[in-house]
Amino acid sequence: SEKQDEESNNDEIPNIEYTDLSLEPADWDYYPDIKELSVKEPILNLDPEKCSSLVLDNSPPKRRPPSQGACDGYDGIVHIKHGDSGGASGTIFFQLMVGFLQWADQHNFKPWVHLNDFSKPVFDEVVHTQGPATHMNMLHGMELGWTRDKSDPFGYMFPGKPRLNPRINETTPHEYEFQGTGIWEHYFEAVSDFSPGDPSCINKPL
Repeated sequence: SEKQDEESNNDEIPNIEYTDLSLEPADWDYYPDIKELSVKEPILNLDPEKCSSLVLDNSPPKRRPPSQGACDGYDGIVHIKHGDSGGASGTIFFQLMVGFLQWADQHNFKPWVHLNDFSKPVFDEVVHTQGPATHMNMLHGMELGWTRDKSDPFGYMFPGKPRLNPRINETTPHEYEFQGTGIWEHYFEAVSDFSPGDPSCINKPL
């Protein structure tokens, strides 16, 4: 499920206000209790001697083979594609990710991170544009809706339930193409077991 229709790495953020008192307030009973996060905390045993002599490696991360069955039991894939244009590492790699991973757990979507070049402080044109494009087939036409907290007098917006894009109003099979390495897996483990090309995801929305 994507917030925008455009697939280009040069997506523009819509010129929207971040407050809207006309939005339907969030139905907090809708959000399920988080009993167990799908993302497990890795156990790392770091060797101080090896860490002190690490060699800077700018090569692209190794491509993972297509997953099998990652979409079974899920309503789709939420593609985490960018944060704000000026967002640096703390915002993009931590605050944004924590919010989206929680959204994915609450809404039964599997998260997938493939960042584009919109958030300039975390994008390196030399390092993050290497390698062939990533392709996959899924359904097109879903987006994240917006909602607000009814107790907030200003009506600040935040992502709500997934919905059909009102300009399209249907989902259709689509071949997606994503340029670059996606940034995230240069530095972190994948946030889920999904990897593009999974046959269980072809009839699920992105």
